[in-house]
Amino acid sequence: MASAEVELKQTAISIANDIQGRGLAHKRELEEIELRAAELKLQIESASRARERSRTFSPSIAGNYQCPFCWVQSEQKANLVTVASEDENDNFVCRHCGNDFAFAP
Repeated sequence: MASAEVELKQTAISIANDIQGRGLAHKRELEEIELRAAELKLQIESASRARERSRTFSPSIAGNYQCPFCWVQSEQKANLVTVASEDENDNFVCRHCGNDFAFAP
C-alpha cells in the first residue's frame, strides 16, 4: 500500500493535469472568440463604409449594368446578365451574388 504522502502527491499531480487540460481548452476557446471578434470588427468597419460606397456606385460600366448589392456590400464590380422574362420587364441576375433585378421597359 502506498503511503499517504505518495497518494496525496499523485492526487495533486492528477488535479494539476486536469486543471492544465481545462486551461488549454479555455485558451483554444479564447482564441476562437478573439478571431470572431476580429471578424466582427471588420464587418462593422465595412458596414460603416457602406453609405460611402452607395454614393460612388455607378449603375453601368462600359455598357453593362452593375450589381448594386456587390458594390455596396464589398466594393466589387459585378455585371448583371439578362435572363428570360415571363412578362414585359427586363430581368437581370448577378452571377456573383445571385440577386435578380426587374425593370420596366
